[in-house]
Amino acid sequence: MYRNDMKYIYIIATMLLLTKINAYVCNNILGTGLYLPYSLGIVGYIKTCIPINDNIKLSGVSGGSWCSLLYAFENDLSNHDEIWNYTMGDDNFKLRLTSNMHEFHSKIEKNLKLRYKNIKTIPDISIIATRFDNKKMKLYNEKITKFENINDLINYCGCSSYIPYISGTLMCKEYDNKYYLDGDIMRNPELYNCKKNFLNIHRNMWGRKFNIRNLIYADKNTSRELFMQGWNDTEKNKDYILGLLQK
Repeated sequence: MYRNDMKYIYIIATMLLLTKINAYVCNNILGTGLYLPYSLGIVGYIKTCIPINDNIKLSGVSGGSWCSLLYAFENDLSNHDEIWNYTMGDDNFKLRLTSNMHEFHSKIEKNLKLRYKNIKTIPDISIIATRFDNKKMKLYNEKITKFENINDLINYCGCSSYIPYISGTLMCKEYDNKYYLDGDIMRNPELYNCKKNFLNIHRNMWGRKFNIRNLIYADKNTSRELFMQGWNDTEKNKDYILGLLQK
């Protein structure tokens, strides 16, 4: 009970502090690799315990695009197992970077399109992907800010997180007569900048040392462990986030 009381006191104090911030807060959620659950733990903590949700602009790249999507449409990101259930839908699914990334893409795109099928309004969210111009033979970052509907947004998340020859059999993911790759392959810093308050969220932001095994393999248990590490690391560093927002 004491811990819950302190949590609510902290949230109220944070809300009073953030009333001094008039600008939008931009959350740039960067690439994740298979450490995606760790980044999701970070944004889950921010969503739950740092009340900036009504005054926020989201930008996601690579695995961060999925984190941005969930942040935008889920009211509660505190329970890892619930998130796993409506994204993966299979307690026994085991993800291996070198063999079945295409299954991950298929599951998360299908399940989230079903979950969000009644969504009509798209919030202020941007997805950054690497675009391949096959005429000029050139790669560059493209920031997508307008979406026809929720399925269009989910498809662009798939484009932003498409790893060549790993997420599928081809170098690029074709969508809307264009060719896309993982947004983290090319990095244009200007696309991540916000003229007002902004916070870059990434797996290295709290200095955690990861098990190299997590880079190539994931299942529900390891995903839960990474999620809780991201959540707890962010709780320990919440004052740093508030300091950035004050500036």
